[in-house]
Amino acid sequence: MSYEDLDSWAEDVLGEHMYIHQMALKDCKKNGHPNTLKRIEKTLRTIRDYVVPAHLKGGLDLYELARSKLTEIGMADTACFVDRDEARRTPGYSVQYEGETRVLNDHIKYGNGYDNANQIRIYYFWDDRRKLFVIGKMPSHLSNNLTT
Repeated sequence: MSYEDLDSWAEDVLGEHMYIHQMALKDCKKNGHPNTLKRIEKTLRTIRDYVVPAHLKGGLDLYELARSKLTEIGMADTACFVDRDEARRTPGYSVQYEGETRVLNDHIKYGNGYDNANQIRIYYFWDDRRKLFVIGKMPSHLSNNLTT
């Protein structure tokens, strides 16, 4: 996989319950760093294998397993802000999707700061109607006043 062929790789590998938004694909091509490519690939597979099933089937045990598998690879699934409404008020934390604006309240993250060689952010939302894990932005860190 490369950042240039991420969209075709995702189509072949990630299955019917994951979608990488054009904004995320564009950011990967522009800002993706070779140091983090393998970690992104491993994270996307972990999302496919553990996070998506937790959303599809529910249950605390599946969510805990997903969190554990992400932790094993050095990733954490967290809210972008303590106050979830802050994402709605902060530029960059939303995407146009299916004719509406969707807020990216959550992210799966690795590292700190804004250096794409040493950090990854995968901002997402779950489309409950379509049963789809939608990645709205990655791998760059969106601006905020907390740098988390």
